[in-house]
Amino acid sequence: MKIAIIGLFSLVLALPVSGATLRVERDGSGDFLTIQDAVDAAASGDIILIGPGRYNEGEIVTTPGWTAFVRVLVAQSELTLIGAGPEETILGPTEPYDYSLGNLWGIVANPDFGCTSKIRIENIGFENMRYAINALPSPDQVEIENCRFDSNASSFSCYYGDNFELTNSIFNNSAEGSISFGVKGFDQVRISDCNFLFEGEHQYPDMGVHLESNRDVEVSNCNFEGGAGGLTVASGYEGIFAQITGCTFENHFNTNRSGVGFRAQNSNCNIEDCFFLHQDRAIRIYGPGSNVRVINSVIQDVTRSSVDIAHLESLQVTNCILAHGDYTVRQNYYCPESSARDLPILNMTYNDWGTTDADTIASWIHLCDYDVDFIPFIGQPVATEHLSFGGVKAMYRGTSK
Repeated sequence: MKIAIIGLFSLVLALPVSGATLRVERDGSGDFLTIQDAVDAAASGDIILIGPGRYNEGEIVTTPGWTAFVRVLVAQSELTLIGAGPEETILGPTEPYDYSLGNLWGIVANPDFGCTSKIRIENIGFENMRYAINALPSPDQVEIENCRFDSNASSFSCYYGDNFELTNSIFNNSAEGSISFGVKGFDQVRISDCNFLFEGEHQYPDMGVHLESNRDVEVSNCNFEGGAGGLTVASGYEGIFAQITGCTFENHFNTNRSGVGFRAQNSNCNIEDCFFLHQDRAIRIYGPGSNVRVINSVIQDVTRSSVDIAHLESLQVTNCILAHGDYTVRQNYYCPESSARDLPILNMTYNDWGTTDADTIASWIHLCDYDVDFIPFIGQPVATEHLSFGGVKAMYRGTSK
């Protein structure tokens, strides 16, 4: 009998244990009145439910590298924070942020303080801070879902984790000259169904989304609007791959028309079923390690070019509608000296160039080093025309603030 009891006790210990659920309510009906009190009481794996209200309490945190006013400091290996909704649960002050205010941060979660495994954040609005979420370096896994980031200098910085996932979130009006967010050094990045509205009235419009040195990237069904840049994929790694699918890039309210929809820098990128509207340059490629493939996409109304090239390894643009500005395809810098190696021929066949005249198309291609194969070309709408600009954008209009 004693052996059986010991065996049963061992079995119970081996079963997975679900984390506790702690509640934060401003009216006193929960377990805690502030988020930090709940976090301090939580164990790794717990879930904290945060009720409606604005949460702006915090304390000064000082480390050898930085000092900041932090509203939520996560010290658990794994923790989940869930608000009542991005318009109901709000982290941050009411006053607009500017850089003279210094380091005003929202949630800090990184291994230096004990958050090594996972941080999950849902249904929270972040307003008027230097960094809404700072995970530098990051825990292994970062998950953000159904959140709103409004008027922060940077929505978040997440560096050197395993997996980053961002879904169904809204980004509005970053501070002047800032990057909406940066994600760097992850093995896998997944971003889907997000709406990025960048400020267009600043003297130096914000720079959009920057993904750097992530090995495997997927961005799907997102809207990038305004600012000086939509999405940049850059890499110092060989073998990086980025798949960009079903996204729109629009710059209609930047009167200087200085925007670039998508930038590829030393990276391998597939762009499929995307829309580029009212850009200065729709797609910019620089870095000798860039291999870019664009298919089933539409480019309309550009100032300078549909495709802007500094350096690249290979380019394929197929079954697309292209727009003509100063040029349709353009070399961005002065012509470098000829390379000793053979340069690739750029495959730009089976596209609609807006004309059926081959000589006109050739005059719209301004390159120093590369030959462009654009024949056969077609002078009728390509397969992508059945996709509606208005229909795609309507998916996001109802979610913006």
